Amino acid sequence: MKDMDGKSTEASAPDNLAPKSTDSVKSSALVTTIADDKSNIPVITSWLVKSLMLASESEGFLIAEIKPPDESDNGNWTLLQSYRTAAFSSAWKNSQIQQKLIGEFRTQLPGAKIFQEEDSNQDNGSSVATAIVTKVKEGKESQYREWESEIQGAQARFPGFSGSYVQPPTGAYKQWVTLLRFSTPEALNAWFTSPERKQLIDKAAALVKSTDIKLVNNSFPGWFPINPETGSGPPNWKSFMLVLLGLYPIVMLELGFLMPQLSFLPSAFASFCGNVLSVAGTTWLTMPSLVRFFKWWLFPEKPSTAIDLKGMFIVIGLYTVEVLVLWDLLKR
Repeated sequence: MKDMDGKSTEASAPDNLAPKSTDSVKSSALVTTIADDKSNIPVITSWLVKSLMLASESEGFLIAEIKPPDESDNGNWTLLQSYRTAAFSSAWKNSQIQQKLIGEFRTQLPGAKIFQEEDSNQDNGSSVATAIVTKVKEGKESQYREWESEIQGAQARFPGFSGSYVQPPTGAYKQWVTLLRFSTPEALNAWFTSPERKQLIDKAAALVKSTDIKLVNNSFPGWFPINPETGSGPPNWKSFMLVLLGLYPIVMLELGFLMPQLSFLPSAFASFCGNVLSVAGTTWLTMPSLVRFFKWWLFPEKPSTAIDLKGMFIVIGLYTVEVLVLWDLLKR
């Protein structure tokens, strides 16, 4: 690696600065490892995020991951930047922008060690807790990059942070993809519900067209959307009430009209056919409509007991209507 003056530095990696492998997708990677005994976390994370964001604009860039220290790496921070080919990773490593970044780092943290190594066989995948897909409004890309730097730095300093991947828009895919990982569900939820994140989300409102968060943390994944402000689904009791409202009429109609037609089949197979139709009907017929209609109740702008009770009594009323209508229909 060369510094700002073109001098060769750290030709070989010390044992405690050796880049680490992960699992999954093969690609050419540039691995940057930082060791600092003084724990200058704000400076280190700011520099790592700045490096990541600038690299995301370079040719051939795929994804990047910031990994904080853990017990196995002697307190080192790691930035793994993945490129389509080794030529692209080399071009970024030797670019003036990258060399300027290295110079800035040494000026800010003269006592810290930084090592970079290219690895054409580097694996860069790992388990993640949340996938965030963001579509940015036209003309707001530059401002969004600045905002992305802010939120990446903030979450990297948050307790329990275990790493993040960032993939900027590429080709036909006009959205940002962030894969965010925390040590525990509690730590992830603490970040999603933190005042710091809420302020950043509010700040991005004028820049973002839509945000889709893939996070499974309620009892009925797939039937309910995720609230982008909290990263969670609706309360389980609300989910239960709506699923019952959507599932009950389908099951009753099957018992009254379908199951008699399947009486010639073994009961286990007939029940299986009925369950397939019940789940399919709930997934693609009743639940999408109910979720749209009750969105004000599932994700109220200003949660309150009055809103919770209003929605609950409406659902109970609809239960009554379903029972009365089906009772009359099925006794004919």
